[in-house]
Amino acid sequence: VLFRSKGFIEHLVGGALVTSTPLTFPRKYYGGTVSYLTCRGPATCRAGGTVYTHRGITYNQFVFTMAEVSGKWSSPSLLGPSMPTSGVNDTAITELACPDQTQCVVAGITGTNELFASSISAEKWAPVHLLGAGLLKQGYTQLQVTTLAGQGSLSCANISTCALVINSSALAAGATATFAVSLYRGVWLAPSELMKTTTNLPGPADVSPSSLSCTTNTCQLYVVVPTIVDTSPSVTNAAQVYELTSTRGVWPRIPALHS
Repeated sequence: VLFRSKGFIEHLVGGALVTSTPLTFPRKYYGGTVSYLTCRGPATCRAGGTVYTHRGITYNQFVFTMAEVSGKWSSPSLLGPSMPTSGVNDTAITELACPDQTQCVVAGITGTNELFASSISAEKWAPVHLLGAGLLKQGYTQLQVTTLAGQGSLSCANISTCALVINSSALAAGATATFAVSLYRGVWLAPSELMKTTTNLPGPADVSPSSLSCTTNTCQLYVVVPTIVDTSPSVTNAAQVYELTSTRGVWPRIPALHS
């Protein structure tokens, strides 16, 4: 956690503190949070988070990442412009994927409940892309990054080919939905609806996207769907696994889950 432009990152090996690296930002950054850390090996990590400035009751939030090489941390690289904020909820990085030590893709949620993504290469940021703007206009609310079993929900082969799984936990029509968003040839595409469910069908809380991986040209997602087999007088709970593969960044639906 950063407070009055200062903070630190600790490096532990076997539970023992090896180094404690101070983080210092220009004085105008009043506070913030390091919310994500990914490591490719010992003393080779990338951290991500947000810092903010404020003037009176006006807050401006900025996303940053910083790299560790051979145990030494670089200066933070700030993503501009300021991220949207409601003054109540903070912008947060929820996913960080780094194909190599110099290139990363970040995704997260702004204080105004918008999903965003950007990439950094050689410490230079690409423009911010808002991923869920179209979904909010369609009536989807409470957009969030889906939690996959034992791994992040963002996978990148490189900073031009990625996929992110998101869901909406509420919809005006009483349904819920899960989407996959692709970064294809360097361009973020519109979200592909994987499943849309009503109260009499499994919802995203029951449907479990379990594994996501990307290669240079395509991405694959495995989804576990609970089913009920009625063999009266008994009822058997079972599950079916679907393998979904993107084509030019577009994902297929799971037909069985559509009302």
